[in-house]
Amino acid sequence: MKCYLLLFFIWIIENTSGSAVNTIEKKPIRNGYLKELMEDLQDLNWAPDEAPCLKQLLNIINNVQNSTLWATWIWDSMQTPVGQLYGSRNNYGNYDECLEFPWEKVHPDLKTQYCMAHIRLAEVDSKIKNVDFFGHVINYFQIRTKHYLEFNTLRWGVCTPAVCKPHSVNKFVGALFRQTHLGLAVDKPHISIAKCDIAGEVEVTHDFGYYISGLLIASAIIFTFLGTFLANYKGMNTKFTGLMYAQAFQLTKNIESVMRNTNDDLRSLFGLRVITFFKVIVIHTWLLDKTLGVSNALRLDKDFEDRWLLVIFTYEVIVDTFMFMSGLLLAKTLLANGLKPFNPLKVLAMRYLRLIWPIIVVLLIAYKFMPLPRGPVKEELFNKELEACNQNWWTILLMVQNYVNRENMCYPVLWSVACDFHLTIMGTLGIWLFTKNRKVGLLVFFIGFIASIIIPAIGTVLNPELGLIPTDFRPLFDFRKYLVGNPMYTSTHFRAGSYFVGLAVGYLTAMYKPATHRNIISKKYSILGFGAFLVMLIGYSTLAYALLTADINVYLLASYVSLKRIIWTMLITFLIFLCEYGTLPLVSGILGWSAWVPFSRISYGIYLVHISVISYWIITTRSVLVYDLYGFTLTTLGVTSISCVVSLLLWTFFEEPMRIIISLTLKERNKKYTEEIKKK
Repeated sequence: MKCYLLLFFIWIIENTSGSAVNTIEKKPIRNGYLKELMEDLQDLNWAPDEAPCLKQLLNIINNVQNSTLWATWIWDSMQTPVGQLYGSRNNYGNYDECLEFPWEKVHPDLKTQYCMAHIRLAEVDSKIKNVDFFGHVINYFQIRTKHYLEFNTLRWGVCTPAVCKPHSVNKFVGALFRQTHLGLAVDKPHISIAKCDIAGEVEVTHDFGYYISGLLIASAIIFTFLGTFLANYKGMNTKFTGLMYAQAFQLTKNIESVMRNTNDDLRSLFGLRVITFFKVIVIHTWLLDKTLGVSNALRLDKDFEDRWLLVIFTYEVIVDTFMFMSGLLLAKTLLANGLKPFNPLKVLAMRYLRLIWPIIVVLLIAYKFMPLPRGPVKEELFNKELEACNQNWWTILLMVQNYVNRENMCYPVLWSVACDFHLTIMGTLGIWLFTKNRKVGLLVFFIGFIASIIIPAIGTVLNPELGLIPTDFRPLFDFRKYLVGNPMYTSTHFRAGSYFVGLAVGYLTAMYKPATHRNIISKKYSILGFGAFLVMLIGYSTLAYALLTADINVYLLASYVSLKRIIWTMLITFLIFLCEYGTLPLVSGILGWSAWVPFSRISYGIYLVHISVISYWIITTRSVLVYDLYGFTLTTLGVTSISCVVSLLLWTFFEEPMRIIISLTLKERNKKYTEEIKKK
């Protein structure tokens, strides 16, 4: 009996296991959406020249169904759009996986390309204010939040056969989109395909600018080594003009010049300049890393709603600190020897060359020489900037970029350089006139100062929407229109107030040199004064915050816009006087710390370079950016470090040598002119 029971159980086990194995082997393949995609593609109208594209697309999908490695590799590089409802607009997939595959040389017929599709899901309807979350999702795509966040567009990176042209890729994207969850809600999205990146084909164009920039870099390196060798070679006649020019490229001397210091320096300016350029880097990093959009944009929208983030948009006066210091140093330098006459044309020529030479070097290297690795958004972003420079480079040479075609300005941060040069012309001629006739000079100064207050007020009354920067997503997504293109933000005549304050402070520090008037304000009053400074600074920030968050009368807005830059620079002036003429513990030591000196010297280079560092990071990005404080902090510190290193190289090989050469040239011309006058 036991034997029969044992045989019965063995029979049950064998039949049960056998049926399980057979069930697994006969299980049908789940390829529903791929099958529908193939049928959808075949139902589309394909022109005869598109037949190779369709054939390879169907071949890829068929092999994906069979889990063939090469086809699955291609398909694995794409992703279904995610996060659209949370404000994410980018779905890059895996750019490198699409273009770098192991069989590239063995099977060139399987070559792929990466294409970026721009998809508009619906048109924004301003009438829709609220969305029913139990209603249709299409209404959500049509809304625009109070802070101008929209959900109706997306970028989608797809990997297709290299034989497919953009119009064929468009059809494939449309068919693939219909298989997604978004395709269930949007029947006919608007799809456009930009230029595709083909695997193994790197477009390299070496134009005239490339060779000029290469020659410039090579010459700087050669002259640096030659100048350093000649400067250290014994027996050379150091008064020989040619040797003096060669020594301008002396490496060790130029590096040491970064630490150059004098007893008469306004030492607090070192720290203020470093703080200012760091603020500029922070703001530009914060703005530009959101140009493409972030994966959690709805969280950013919420922070806009909570209003604490609006403090970011009070940053426009930061640039006025640079304008203030520029006017201060100009007046202090030209009036260092009292009312001694000077040649204004020489001053302006030196200032122009001092400003334009580093710009030329940076632009040539950034746009013509330095290769950019390919990326999902390189074509969209870099080509736009390159086209702007190809069209408007001449405005930079003429220093009119903040007036002529400002929305398409080459290298947008250069608006402030043009503004500074215009104000330098005004300041130099005004000081020259002051040395000739003190009363007339003062009259011109006061007329200009009053005009710098009235002009912004009039501009605000005529165009109230230009008075304040939009405190929403608009300047993030289109900074050229809402920042660079805003005349009240970039035009010189709206920025002059801070420069006039700088000229006045420069005159006072030239007449009452800090080196001989230090500590004339007691420690007690210095500390009380600093406390008053903090109270006024908090009051100023509170006022700016209140005006950004409230609907105010246009005349009150005009008053604020006309005075905000002057008030800001007067606060900075108060702090400088406490540090230079008072006995302010800790603060004076921090701002005047000798460690700030080298960073202060190369601050102009940092200002020029940092925007290229940020742009390089964004243009070559492979993944969707995230609105995150920790990641932002790491990025900002990285941008600052790289900008400082590159700026030091710019100073050593280009900026300081050219400054010395210009000084020697003008000195020699003045010497020859003086000798001719003596002979006559």
